[in-house]
Parts: sequence; C-alpha cells; structure tokens
Amino acid sequence: MPPLSDRPQRILVLRTDRLGELLLTLPAVTALREMSPEAHITLVVQEPYAALMRCAPAVQDVIAVPWMGRRIRWRDTWPLVRQLRRGRFDVALIANPHKWLHWAVWQAGVPRRIGYDHKWSWCLTDRLPDVKTHHERHEVEWNLDLLKPLGVVANRPDVSLPIPEPLTHALRARLHAQGVSWETPVIALHPWASTLEKRWPLSAFRALATTMRAEGYGPMTVIGGTEHAEEAQAFCRGLPGIMNLVGTLTLVELAAYLSQCALLISNDSGPVHLAAAVGTPTITLFGSPHSWQGPSRWRPWGDGHVVLHRVPITNIRVEDVMSAVRQQCHACAH
Repeated sequence: MPPLSDRPQRILVLRTDRLGELLLTLPAVTALREMSPEAHITLVVQEPYAALMRCAPAVQDVIAVPWMGRRIRWRDTWPLVRQLRRGRFDVALIANPHKWLHWAVWQAGVPRRIGYDHKWSWCLTDRLPDVKTHHERHEVEWNLDLLKPLGVVANRPDVSLPIPEPLTHALRARLHAQGVSWETPVIALHPWASTLEKRWPLSAFRALATTMRAEGYGPMTVIGGTEHAEEAQAFCRGLPGIMNLVGTLTLVELAAYLSQCALLISNDSGPVHLAAAVGTPTITLFGSPHSWQGPSRWRPWGDGHVVLHRVPITNIRVEDVMSAVRQQCHACAH
C-alpha cells in the first residue's frame, strides 16, 4: 500500500457485529499488514471480543466499545470519537455498515473513511456498493474489497489467530484438575446457533453422539456460552463419556481449547470460525434458505472443513454427519 504521508500509517478497522463476522475480517487485516509492514493497525470491536482480538498478530491495538447490540444514542458515541481523535488515524475501514460507526469516524476527522454505501454513508469518503445480498461471495472476499481503494489486492490470506502458549498451558492444567484430559484428541460439539432455523435438532446431535461413541470416536465435549448452560445439562444427561464445558470457558480459553481439539461439529455459528482461525477442522451444518445466509458466504474460511447444507436443516441426516466424521477423522489420522 503506498504511504499517504511520510510517517507510518495509522489504520483503523471497525467491526462491531458478532464473533464470526469479526473473525472473517482478519484476512483483510493480514493483507493490510503484509502490504504495509510499518503501519499501525487498530481494531474497534465489541467489548466481549477485545481480549481475543489482542491475540491477532497483525494488530497493534484494540479499542473496545460497550454500546453495540443495544439501542444507541448519539451521545453514546462520544467516548469513541474522543479516543479516535487522540489516535490521529489516517484511514478508517468500516466492515459492518452502522450509522454510528460512520458518524464516529467522520466526527473524529479521520481523513480517509472507507465503507459501504448504506446507513449514513454520507460520512464516508469512499463508498462501496452495498450488494452483499445479491451475490454469492464469501464474507472474507467482501472484506478484502474494502482494501481496493487503498490499492491493496490480496490473494486469499488466511484467518490466523495464534493462542499464547502460557494461556494454553494454564487452561490445560486447570481442566486437568477438573478431570478433563487432552492426552487423547477430543471431538467438540456445538449444538447451538443464533436462530432456530440454523439449529440442527438437539435430538439429532444426541443421536450423533451416541453413534460416534458406538463406533469408537471420542472423547467428546460440548461447548457453548452461558446462555445454553441449562440446555447443555439436559443434553448431556444420559450420554456417558461426554464432558460438558458449556459456560465454563472465556472466549480466549475457548480458542485455546479448540486449538487442541481434533474436530468441531457445529451449527453455523461463531465457534466454527474460531476453530478455523486456530487451525482445527470443522463440520458445519447449514439450513438457511437464503444464499446470503448460506455457506457460500459464511462457510469456514480455509481448507480442511466439511459443510453440509440442507433446507430445512432437519433434512440433514445423522448418517450424513457420520460420513463427514469418518472423512475428517481419516484425514486427521493421515
């Protein structure tokens, strides 16, 4: 990327929606770093994701905002505006169109403001057509388009999120004290999703776990957020040999744990992209009838993943997933 001034560029990347979307922004950040090694790159993310994003090797700083996901008033943005002004940023890339993000970078006086022509896009200097719902492209490719006004053309950079070894060792010791061992590669199950149409039935996941155990696959764990803790207890009841870790891990710990797993089987959700970012193969189940919500846009980025897509998602059979398990575990063994 050609320099915009004599000093190293200060580049701001804003992505304040959910975990999966944020992780799929990392290839664009990697491309920025590769094209401009001296640049100082800062991410603006939701508060719960800040610690995880500090693990991203291409990022120098992370700014956490507490106000996304609830009703926002203009005065809620002023702490961010003041922080951006102090940062003296040269370029802002807004990956998810949000009027208050557009407003904030404009109010902060960032000279170059690149984003999509949607939601107060008059605040931007460079506007890309907002046509994501009309084309079957991956979200990573859409994010890479944001770099083109800067002259950056990237060739499929990876999602990469290395977890610090001390954190992995500390988590291993803590789980070992609780009777959870990583000596044998673990298969993780994540039977949750943001909407019901994206959720393969829990009864199907239970049948899958039972079949996997009968065929000698395992050990298995169930992962997820605290909001699914009650469901997870019911899910694990009557399934001997499956460890319930739902609601027990921070997001960074979950990344460390997934990095040690042999495989993740999950509905379309954030942990799929987290597993891909730490190098763990996945089997991902999709059920949306809309192409812009389907695997063409939201499949895990990179190689080594299997995607099953049926509409509705209940049309995915246990045997379909078992076939993918056999395929993935055979690949891991070789």
